[in-house]
Amino acid sequence: MGTSSPSSGASGSNPLIPSWIPDLAPGPAPTPPDQEQPTPPEQDTPNPDNGPEPPTPPADDNVPTNSPPPNTNRFRQPKVDFNNFVRSGGNNQQAFKDAVRGYSKSASGNTRVMARRMQPSVIRVVDFYNAINKVKNEGLDASLQTFNLTSYQGRSALEILSALSDEIFRDHANAFDNTQDDAITKLAYANTVTRICDIENLDLNTLTNEQVEVMLAIFIEETIAQRVICDLGNKMTALESDITVLLEVENNAYQIISGLVRNTIMPEIVATQLGDKADLNKQIENIYRSAFDTLGGINN
Repeated sequence: MGTSSPSSGASGSNPLIPSWIPDLAPGPAPTPPDQEQPTPPEQDTPNPDNGPEPPTPPADDNVPTNSPPPNTNRFRQPKVDFNNFVRSGGNNQQAFKDAVRGYSKSASGNTRVMARRMQPSVIRVVDFYNAINKVKNEGLDASLQTFNLTSYQGRSALEILSALSDEIFRDHANAFDNTQDDAITKLAYANTVTRICDIENLDLNTLTNEQVEVMLAIFIEETIAQRVICDLGNKMTALESDITVLLEVENNAYQIISGLVRNTIMPEIVATQLGDKADLNKQIENIYRSAFDTLGGINN
């Protein structure tokens, strides 16, 4: 989980896409702010999930011109639905589906913006994709030598994949390296590793295209699940203090997202695996958009 106390969660008055996430078109990335402004706490009325209408915030010069203006209430109903999911111990699947539908379709204005927001994860998914393909194409031992991980030769898949995090999360000199967004992706990767190790007949020495595709899907799904939990789950530990139940809530959230999007994104992942690798960043971002389209009910 990595969550020890409730936070204020995502604020609707903050731009969904930070100004330091660059467009994929050529050009310099904006400089990140020196200090992120604190998020004001949620206010509650007798309905603890639905507070009074907040005042309209002043204009934010850092909102990209191609992004819709922030809707200060955009997270409200998805949070209500997510909290109902938590109260059920992760068993109320419909509440979670309602939460991610509102989150994907309405919280941002459109799913293209949601996909752009995932750019910090996109970069890491691409690095993971390249690393795993190197292992598949060049062999495990040769790849470990390239990654300066020869001491991991002969070790378990869990140890090797965990050690690859240094390669996947290397410094790109991006503005979002080592930010909260990157930390969310690192947590998603840790969960991804454990799920990958449950793949039947997995052998890193003899990886198949199909296994690489499933591994990529797991990572993408985990990044979405952790992003949703970070934005909507600010009251998780206030609503439920049992860590076992919280872990089950998190696991069920992933399973629901995977069940909803796997059939949608797998054909695109296969096409990425077989097609031109020249613009992987854009291809992976398109996969995220397809996933959010499905979560938002646009593909249904």
